[in-house]
Amino acid sequence: MGISWVTANGFRIRSRGYLHDVLQPLGASFIGYWPTDGYEFISQKAVTPTGDHFVSLALDEVNHYDFSERQLQQ
Repeated sequence: MGISWVTANGFRIRSRGYLHDVLQPLGASFIGYWPTDGYEFISQKAVTPTGDHFVSLALDEVNHYDFSERQLQQ
């Protein structure tokens, strides 16, 4: 069970991956990587090269609103 991004939200998540890929080689520092454990998703664009973290926390209030509170507490 987990979050799947198949709507417009999926584009916003992927765009974070594109920004990460452009800014990282320029020396940008990133915080907020989020573990991929327990999530179901299609696009790998917003995932770190090792595959174990998303490049940011994404909240899905439409499909998985029950996850949001727990995620924000962590």
